[in-house]
Amino acid sequence: MKILPRDYVSTAEGLFFAVVDFGQEEGRIISFLRYQKIQEAESTAVSPLRYLKLSTSEADALLSRSYPQYHYRSERRDVSLHGVPEEAICRHWSAREGLVDLMHAKGTNRFQTTTRQAVMQLIDGGIQTKNLGISGSLLLGAQGEGSDIDLVCYHNDDFQRARQLLADTSGMFQPLTTADWRQSFDRRGGELTFAEYCWHEQRKHNKAIVEGIKLDIDLVVPPNETDSSHWRKKEMVRLRAQVTEDRFGFHYPARWTIDHPSIGEILCFTATYSGQAFCGETIDVAGVLECHPSGQRRVVVGHSREAENAYLKVVPS
Repeated sequence: MKILPRDYVSTAEGLFFAVVDFGQEEGRIISFLRYQKIQEAESTAVSPLRYLKLSTSEADALLSRSYPQYHYRSERRDVSLHGVPEEAICRHWSAREGLVDLMHAKGTNRFQTTTRQAVMQLIDGGIQTKNLGISGSLLLGAQGEGSDIDLVCYHNDDFQRARQLLADTSGMFQPLTTADWRQSFDRRGGELTFAEYCWHEQRKHNKAIVEGIKLDIDLVVPPNETDSSHWRKKEMVRLRAQVTEDRFGFHYPARWTIDHPSIGEILCFTATYSGQAFCGETIDVAGVLECHPSGQRRVVVGHSREAENAYLKVVPS
């Protein structure tokens, strides 16, 4: 089965994992537990099932306590991850197919209707339908009050076009208010101040408000080649360097080439810092130094959503 980042996979235990990498590693889908399906009392539920959204700490604790088979030690990455064996997958939730289903659905609730309107606006703006998908709660049918519209784009040119459309606030895509940014900041966490977070985010143009609902769009493009080499983690480091290449800054993982005497690249696995810096800018970075047997060195900023004790930020000129 072809499973891409931002898709979901579910298991027989009612666990829903967000896919975070391409392909498989030792027969496992690298992912992160985001939802658990809970049976409710029929007398109190409109539907007898509901979804519980889990924080990073809650997901880790649940797996450690009840489902340790989904914890996975990656020797290649030198880190512990969530990984679902292919044979344990009950259903694959494709973001691409989810969008097709949504556009043909007869449901008319506000969340679905607004998402369809937003997608049509992107299509009218020149984005190819085949290059779009939906992720998050809407893909699973788990959306509720306060949910976001999570869109996926599978082609870099269309993604850059989408950023231009979201930056044009004369139509249905409206900028986030200070309160919206505060809510996003509080949910995401991280090591930046609120002012730093807003400055970096507002120039990315990958978020907007549509009919009162926050919309995010992420880029998912397979790498030209799979890195199967083994990197080893060393100590936490901090450095300052100039960005010399940013063309993979919105990819997963986000990557930047830097001008530094001993470190060639910055990688980031959390969306918090995706698109964070552009070519020619000077950045301050805190992350884990990784070394390759060949002698290459790179810094990884955050393997978790919150990226504790790690950051990437532009130095004001």
